[in-house]
Amino acid sequence: MDLTLAEETLLLLLDDADGRPVVDADRFYAALAGAVAADLVLQGALKMTDVTDVDHRPGRLVRTGADPGSPEMADVVDLMHGCSPRQAVGKIGGQGDWRRRRLILREIIADGLVDRRGLRASRSRFMGVIPLRSWLPGAHDLETPVALRVERALFEGGEPDEKTAVLISILHAAGALPRLYPNESTAAMERRAQKIRGGDECGPAIERTVRDGRRRTALMTITSATLALFSVGLQLFTYWL
Repeated sequence: MDLTLAEETLLLLLDDADGRPVVDADRFYAALAGAVAADLVLQGALKMTDVTDVDHRPGRLVRTGADPGSPEMADVVDLMHGCSPRQAVGKIGGQGDWRRRRLILREIIADGLVDRRGLRASRSRFMGVIPLRSWLPGAHDLETPVALRVERALFEGGEPDEKTAVLISILHAAGALPRLYPNESTAAMERRAQKIRGGDECGPAIERTVRDGRRRTALMTITSATLALFSVGLQLFTYWL
């Protein structure tokens, strides 16, 4: 069953035991937003501008006219049109969003997985008052094949495909890898994730697997924007509701 990058990101970031994120809320929502933006680039609904684009400044994400797959994603395309990757990710996953858009985004992604029985929704109350949402593994195991792709690339030296390279880059940016693999060497995972993202003698996996230069630039810049959302500035306390 084909999953979007955002769906794969959500599956891996949810703890199987309690159905809640393994990272804090800001990192979680930034990772989801980065994955959605990358999905839209991979699908061809957004592209990165360069100096040859006369209607937009270079380094902006703009709509292509391609079908993004749903009315909700069409709204996201409209929201991101003309933005830098950092602005685009921030609009649906940043702290300035005041949680409304990012909560809606989370529900859309989770509901799609619930419909395919990959997750099941659960409701509870914190201290008997504050309503909480969580998502536990469903009847269909959609997570294991995704996790195996990530593990082959991280621990077995396998060459990641385009989608897996972006997924690992987003998980790395969100600081999720040590939480997902607590028994593995954090330093070794850091080195491998950096190799996959690019910048050493092995060459960037994303660059090797994506032939369109502007798409490659967009994907790599989106993962950097995901990291920037929560690595710069004051962290606001937010609940996972």
